[in-house]
This record gives sequence, C-alpha cells and structure tokens, in this order.
Amino acid sequence: MDTTTFITKRALAPPRPWFRWVGVLAIVAVIVAVGADIAAIAQLSSASFLITPVSALAVGETGWFVDGAIYLTAAAVAALAFALHHWHLDHGRYHFGVFCLAALSITMFLLAGWDAYDPEQVPDFGFHMMLVYALSALFPLAALALARGLSKVSRFWGVFSITLAVLWMITGPIYAVTPEALEGLFQRLVFALLLLWVVGVGVLLMRAAVGRARWR
Repeated sequence: MDTTTFITKRALAPPRPWFRWVGVLAIVAVIVAVGADIAAIAQLSSASFLITPVSALAVGETGWFVDGAIYLTAAAVAALAFALHHWHLDHGRYHFGVFCLAALSITMFLLAGWDAYDPEQVPDFGFHMMLVYALSALFPLAALALARGLSKVSRFWGVFSITLAVLWMITGPIYAVTPEALEGLFQRLVFALLLLWVVGVGVLLMRAAVGRARWR
C-alpha cells in the first residue's frame, strides 16, 4: 500500500504541513521533561529516583525548571489537541478525545502553577490532589477515545494508544498503594506512559506532514 494512500482516502482529512512543528514541540518537551527530572535529582543530594516523586521536586530550589518542563509538556499536549482537531480523523468519540486532551493540558498547566503543594496536606481534599485525579482520568480517556481515529492512519497507532491507556489504568492503582520507598520510581513509570504517548503522536504528526504516516 502506498504510504500516501491515507491522504486520498475519504475517511481521512489531509494533514497540514505545520503538523511537523507540533511533532517537534512534542519531542522536545519530552526530552526537556526527562532532562529536568534528572537534573533535579542530581542537584539534590537527598533526592533519589526511587523515593522522591516528581511533585516533590517541583517545589523549592529545583521547582523553577521542573515546573518549566511541566509547562512545556502541557503546551505540547495542547498543540497535539489542536493538530488532531484540525486533522478530523474521526467523529463522535474522536472529538471527545480531543476535548479530553485539551483539558489534560489545562490540568497540567494548573499543576505546574499550583504553588501550595504541601506533602503534609490531607491528600483527599488538597487542590493538588484534585488536579492529579483529573490528570489520572483525562489521559486514558483521551487515548482511548482517539484510538479509533488514529487507527485509520495505521492500525499500529490505534493499538499504541489503547495499550498505553490500559497500562496507565493498571499501573495507576498500583502506584496509589506503592510503599514510600518506591514512590518515586512508580510515579516515573506511570508518567513515562504519558510521555511516550506524547512523543509517539508527535512522531505520527511529523510523518503525516511529509506523507509518511504509515508505520513501517
């Protein structure tokens, strides 16, 4: 099958040339997010990848660049939502997925900007935790709702989106009961699923912009 077939199929709208820049932003945001986490751990002698959660690094002396990385990732998620909205890959649930993706970006912006994070705060009632719960629900909803549309480009992308959503829903509850000694590690594993989805869809948009959206 010709790699440009998806452009002429009536089920798919043609991708825009500017999609490639959205893809670049997504990839850069993920690289910066990973780099900021590594830099924060390296700067704090008391922190470790196993114990220290990312939310704890987003306050204090490392807060400015960890929050900056979250802002950039949120901007990338918003850009993905904007691009997928203009691609019109599907109807119904697809538009709901785009809405969830846009809401996810807003939630991430609020998380980065919420300066009242307090580890001693009662978790069930803190605004920080309300945002975390929203993020926990919005990502799998977006990934599942968008999967059918993405599969119209290639079956791989639909399976990719569903797989990460399912893994998120499995690992999320496990993280909730993770002992403190492994809290940082499990939080990073969960967030890695979100970052992998962001970079994956970013790559898809870049390939689509040059007529190579089918996975090989």
